[in-house]
Amino acid sequence: MNRCRLVLYSWRGDIGKDVSVYVENGRIAWIGTTAPPLGAKSGLVIDCREHILMPCLYNAHTHAAMVLLRGYHDDSELMDWLGHMWAVEWKLDPHTVYLASKLAILEMITGGTCGFLDMYFYPEETVKAAKEIGIRTALGPVIMGNVDPYKAIEISLEFAKKFEKDNIVKPVFNIHSIYATPHDAIVLAAEKSLELGVPLHIHVSETRREVYEAKKRYGAFPVELLDRKLKALHSRTVLVHAGWIASWELELVRKARASIVHCPTSNMKLATAGHFPAYEAM
Repeated sequence: MNRCRLVLYSWRGDIGKDVSVYVENGRIAWIGTTAPPLGAKSGLVIDCREHILMPCLYNAHTHAAMVLLRGYHDDSELMDWLGHMWAVEWKLDPHTVYLASKLAILEMITGGTCGFLDMYFYPEETVKAAKEIGIRTALGPVIMGNVDPYKAIEISLEFAKKFEKDNIVKPVFNIHSIYATPHDAIVLAAEKSLELGVPLHIHVSETRREVYEAKKRYGAFPVELLDRKLKALHSRTVLVHAGWIASWELELVRKARASIVHCPTSNMKLATAGHFPAYEAM
């Protein structure tokens, strides 16, 4: 990338002018205002004099192939909406997921997104689409109760082994939720996640109803349940939504050094009423 008008080195605001960037084997090998270093291979040269080069964005929670269902059964409560989604998703085949994933990825790259953490069926098809376009992804099979969750864990282990050294794909243990995945399967997946150093990706505290039902059925709030009863809150855990997380549960997250993904657009679309306490979590 030759003579970029501006280069934003980091989100802290470090800016360079008239800078060239040399990429080799998919990695930035050199940045400077002079000619590329000796030994640099000649290849594609992009004139960037009218362009700004900046760090890309990563979407930390997606169901990429659901782009096909955008707008379907709008304006409904989460559990009602999920019921309609699952009814359609049972009819999807691998090729449809591949095509839908490709469409979603094309949308992502037009907005500057170069990587995404995905939870969806037929992950190999999403991998195929991602590799064809050249975007990074972290994903894996979905572990939930309406399919054999223990078989899904076995497949997740095979998936993790297959992609453990891949430069584009990073394996993930995808737990749907505390209400859609058997709890002993969550315990097992959490153990394997920590053992292999693979992220454990799970929806949690998305709605008031979820929190209420967890307290009623298990005597604990969702994050509390993951931590104290299921032993699934650790440094590799990625908690998604957390719109109804209790302030004291944030301390559990901090102690475990887990991560939280905020999904404001999704939460507003579904009108879940809760919102992730981003300020308190910082």
